[in-house]
Amino acid sequence: MEIEQQQEALENTNKMSAPYLVYTFGLGLSLIACLVYAGVQELPFILAIALGGVAKVFFRVTKRAWLSALNAEKNTSKHSSHLAAGIIETIPTFKIFALLYVVMVAVSAIWYGIGRFFGWMF
Repeated sequence: MEIEQQQEALENTNKMSAPYLVYTFGLGLSLIACLVYAGVQELPFILAIALGGVAKVFFRVTKRAWLSALNAEKNTSKHSSHLAAGIIETIPTFKIFALLYVVMVAVSAIWYGIGRFFGWMF
């Protein structure tokens, strides 16, 4: 029983590469740092969260496309082994894209607010 669970766990894990992890952590933390800095410098709120939302949506879509390309054997599509096909398959529909943008604007507002708090504190 335990051996079967270990085999299932190995099958359910995603392959990741070093460049993918550098991209994920490097750009992800850089976006957070930029939004906090914008809050500390008291840049215009609407502009900061609108651009932050666009950047975070782009980051999430490209990150997901890259992960799909790395794990092409898990995908059932016949064209999923190509990076371009992986990007096209993971591009969300307009409704999902709009909802993702709204959520990323909210997340950007939170990081901007944390920056404003630090600017006010110090």
